[in-house]
Amino acid sequence: MVEVRSLYEKLQADLALYGISKGDGVFSITAPMSGYVIEKYGNAGSTLSAEGEPLFSIADLSTVWVMANIYAGNLQFVHEGQSVEITSVAYPAEVFKGKINFISQVFDPEDKALKARIVLPNPQLKLKPEMTVSVKLFNESGLEMVSVPNEVVIFDQNSYFVVVKSTDFAIRPIVPFDHHNGTTYILEGLESGEEVVVKNQLLIYNELKGK
Repeated sequence: MVEVRSLYEKLQADLALYGISKGDGVFSITAPMSGYVIEKYGNAGSTLSAEGEPLFSIADLSTVWVMANIYAGNLQFVHEGQSVEITSVAYPAEVFKGKINFISQVFDPEDKALKARIVLPNPQLKLKPEMTVSVKLFNESGLEMVSVPNEVVIFDQNSYFVVVKSTDFAIRPIVPFDHHNGTTYILEGLESGEEVVVKNQLLIYNELKGK
């Protein structure tokens, strides 16, 4: 009786380890959670043990994390709880909305940026692991900024300039806030209503600089 009980306990342990036998040494293993396999570690013919490394990584993709870079120049305008809109090349006409729920306190040594985490519901599983997306932040600071096309901004000697036209041409140093979809938003240096040169501006700039 003791021998039978011992065999029964061994079979239960094997069943817990290997799953349900499908015959010919093939077992069906049940994952401890539902989701999708995003990485495989084991290979056919590998020796398995209860103390061994995991065979697969499984993720529940019904909710995903979007990790965004925050560079030093924009850090003062970003905070936890801030609303964002996310777009992707895969779904250019669709906007995913969320909020920043965490910002790291240490700069990433490779990207030279802080990481902001945005948690998004993903019920249709459109957002995939490692997918590249664009994150648009909403300006909640109340700042009103002048915007100009990117091509009119001149970068020279680590500074930004535009050429303005009133009674004559003049070089105006500016402080850009951000660049998005072909537009530069200016924090300082240009007032609303001022006329900016949009054609041959680099030629005029060089002439004014005496180059």
